[in-house]
Amino acid sequence: MPVPTRPPIARTCLVIAGLALGVAACSPQSPPSAVTTTGATGTVDGAVAVQPVQESGDDGAVDGVGDQVRVVGTGIATAVPDVLVAELSTRVSRPSVDEALAVSSERTAAVLEALVGAGVPEEDVQTRNVGVSATRSRNGDGPREITGYRATNQLSVRVADLDTAGDVLGAAADAGGNALRIEGVRLVVEDDTVPRTEARGAAVADARARAETLAEAAGRSLGEVALVSEGSFSVPEYRSYDAASAASAFDGDVPIARGEQDVSVTVTTVWRLE
Repeated sequence: MPVPTRPPIARTCLVIAGLALGVAACSPQSPPSAVTTTGATGTVDGAVAVQPVQESGDDGAVDGVGDQVRVVGTGIATAVPDVLVAELSTRVSRPSVDEALAVSSERTAAVLEALVGAGVPEEDVQTRNVGVSATRSRNGDGPREITGYRATNQLSVRVADLDTAGDVLGAAADAGGNALRIEGVRLVVEDDTVPRTEARGAAVADARARAETLAEAAGRSLGEVALVSEGSFSVPEYRSYDAASAASAFDGDVPIARGEQDVSVTVTTVWRLE
């Protein structure tokens, strides 16, 4: 009588597993997506942008274009400022809120009248902030009691003619007296189109030179640019005055030195290596 054999369970499982693997390995793959071979060039908000042939990643690298080198170039051009922006304020302390506000408003009105009288158009003067805060006594570790109130009125003044800027600040100081504070002034280039264009060209040239140096060091040659993005900023000159007594500190004309202002442009570039 033949001995019954156990069904080849393990072998059957292996065969089934092998078949499953074979099916997975032989399953058809989706064809690769078509590669776009054209790109577009344009400008967005003044920044030069060369669209790469393939999509770029979050880090600015371009996918699917082979070896690359990424460099940052900087260009700087100088310009002479032609506009002064002054931040002024009146600061008055009085025992009551009403009195502080009344005196502050009176001094501010006098400053505004003096500014217009010095040739500043009304549209070039803007109120930035009006506020009242309590002043308190210093009483060691005990409770601090309110001793009065301080009212402030902040103004921003644009002076388009730098030749008259000293007269304008002097007139404001005379009108505001000890209540006036000149928080700071900055000199700016109102239209920086020309220096920014020069800086942009210098930045791209700098990036190209850096990329060529890196490519040569790696024993490669530099190919075409795949990506260019721009960032830029100006560096204005700041001068600040903490005038406890503005009228005496600015008695007469205030000297204003124009100097020069740097306009800087930074570009990030990705180049193909050949």
